[in-house]
Amino acid sequence: MFGPTGTSKSCTIELTLRHFHDQATTYLQTSFSGQTTAWQIQQLIESKMTTRKRHNMFAPEQNREKLVVFIDELNMPVKAKYGCQPPIELIRQMIESGGCYDLQTKEFKQLVGMVWVSAMLPVKVITPRLLRHYQLIYVPAF
Repeated sequence: MFGPTGTSKSCTIELTLRHFHDQATTYLQTSFSGQTTAWQIQQLIESKMTTRKRHNMFAPEQNREKLVVFIDELNMPVKAKYGCQPPIELIRQMIESGGCYDLQTKEFKQLVGMVWVSAMLPVKVITPRLLRHYQLIYVPAF
């Protein structure tokens, strides 16, 4: 969801996620800021995942089927020296490739059972390479 400040995007998403709460789903809610790093996001997501079936396949903790990741203020990470936003690129990699690389062993970790939901302001700083994976819903000012 995207729209101007004060249109209750985050509140609407939170209420919707609570409405569909069940025993097979676990939730992770975070908010991006200008200081958010890709390392912080990867550590946060991996904290909600456990190893399953193979040593490099990770699924939601406690035998849940899905992990719903809600990111508020998706547009907030500042651009790096060459114009990219590392937290955004990490999320894009997780969606497109189905995982990310372990920071110590450099092995690819497959992340299964993830659903991504985000809220942001209507600015053009998010790469279209990530936005193509979302269904965009605009919330107009009241």
